[in-house]
Amino acid sequence: MKTVFKYQIPTGSSTFYLQLPIEARFLKCAWRDQLGADMWFLVDSEYVYESRGFAVLSTGDPITNGYHTYVDTYFERVNFTDASEYVWHLFEINAKEKQ
Repeated sequence: MKTVFKYQIPTGSSTFYLQLPIEARFLKCAWRDQLGADMWFLVDSEYVYESRGFAVLSTGDPITNGYHTYVDTYFERVNFTDASEYVWHLFEINAKEKQ
């Protein structure tokens, strides 16, 4: 059955892996105040699951070996009084780099 699943982007690590149904399609990522960031995927929950890797990079960080595919950008509000923000860029780690 097709549905939308939400996954939390872990804090404190620039690289992370998720177990996603095969052919899961990325929809959006967004910061949720002090709760961190989430990602939403359109999935078929009856498919077999696979491990997919992601990297969160800040502006100016190197992108290793060209094996990252851009996914989305999101903003983290760090100071609610003056609207200071960090900008984060989400990349998927391509299969060739995982090996």
